[in-house]
Amino acid sequence: MRVGIGAVAVVVGCLGAMLIRYGVRDWRAAGGGTLSQRLATGLMDAESRAGYERGSLILGLAFAFMAAMLAVAAVAGPRLGKGTSLGVVWVSVGAASGAAMLVCILLFGLIKNFNHPKFLVPPRHRGELGAYAGRRRRRLGQLPML
Repeated sequence: MRVGIGAVAVVVGCLGAMLIRYGVRDWRAAGGGTLSQRLATGLMDAESRAGYERGSLILGLAFAFMAAMLAVAAVAGPRLGKGTSLGVVWVSVGAASGAAMLVCILLFGLIKNFNHPKFLVPPRHRGELGAYAGRRRRRLGQLPML
């Protein structure tokens, strides 16, 4: 069981690292493949792809915190019921990782759907509409879908 949770933690951590890499590239306005190009499979509309590109750094941090929480569960899970003082440390690390993950998920939802808070949005995307406003404008016929 611990090995399986550890393997899932590694996979989630690698996914988080990939998203963080895309986010840092976007903040630096560096060239290369963007996340929205990778997501162009036809499953999402243009507004959703743009939202994932804007919030990829925050989403990557959420995955990193999830990986940390899973790693705590894999390493300290069987020992937590024994009542050791080290167990309190593991529980608090896991709880802090879980709380940080939830905050990152909330921030990602705000960035994707509303393009706020502006200080967390990459500078070149700050003038864009959020996913909700973009869809509304497209439905009214004012903006073509890309």
